[in-house]
Amino acid sequence: MYGVFFFASFVLSIVAMAQGRVLGGVLVLVGNLVLPAIIIGIATVVGINSSKEGFSEANKKASASTELDYVANLELYDIEAKKIDTYSGQTTGINFKLKNNGDSTLSKVRVLFYFLNNEGNVIFEEDFLPVSESIWDDSKPLKPNYIWQNDQNKYFTIDNVPDEWKAGSVTAEITEISFQ
Repeated sequence: MYGVFFFASFVLSIVAMAQGRVLGGVLVLVGNLVLPAIIIGIATVVGINSSKEGFSEANKKASASTELDYVANLELYDIEAKKIDTYSGQTTGINFKLKNNGDSTLSKVRVLFYFLNNEGNVIFEEDFLPVSESIWDDSKPLKPNYIWQNDQNKYFTIDNVPDEWKAGSVTAEITEISFQ
């Protein structure tokens, strides 16, 4: 379709130049060559970006679905929550083990703990990253069939657990994972 318009404008630009309107004829000819190239270029870039965004969004959704499915392969056990003595006084400590029963290596695992009162209601929450790729800790990836555990008698500490917490009463869930 562009070919028909190009031919018509080419003829009109030649006619305009033959009638002495050289500037008008040249502008129509140049515009007819340059403008479509610019429009096609913009359309191509916009099309590529939108397809990348669509692909990226689809990838994120598939990845999130895969991560949620994989959480079933993780076993969180030997959870211990209690008041502990530290150098700065008494605080709350959490310890637990995490086993990867799946077939993928994990580079990040986030565990969220819910602290319950005497009635069994959640009154506080805190999350921990026992497995992460942070440069600030020496955590290693969690390979298939491997178990993560904290050092003996070492706890994750939480200073601001409300006094209404029933000592030892916590529930936990794995809220985030990343594959290596």
